[in-house]
Amino acid sequence: MDNSLKTFQHKNWQGSMFPYDKEGNENRPDFRGIIMINNEKYIISAWNNVTITSEIPYMSLNLSKYRPSKSEGDS
Repeated sequence: MDNSLKTFQHKNWQGSMFPYDKEGNENRPDFRGIIMINNEKYIISAWNNVTITSEIPYMSLNLSKYRPSKSEGDS
C-alpha cells in the first residue's frame, strides 16, 4: 500500500477500497481496503462477480480483522 494511505485515518463507519493486484491468482480480491467499525480497523476485500442465471453483476465482500505487519507496528 502507498505510504500516504497507511497514515490516513478513517472516520468510524467509513472506509476506502482500491484495485488490488491479483498477481496471476484469480482467487485474490479485485479490490481491497480498510474500514473502521466501532473504532477498530478491518480489511475489506471485494470480488467482481456475475449471477449465473441472469448475468447480473454484483460484488462479493469479506471483512477480516486488521493485523498490522511487523514493519507497521501497532498503528
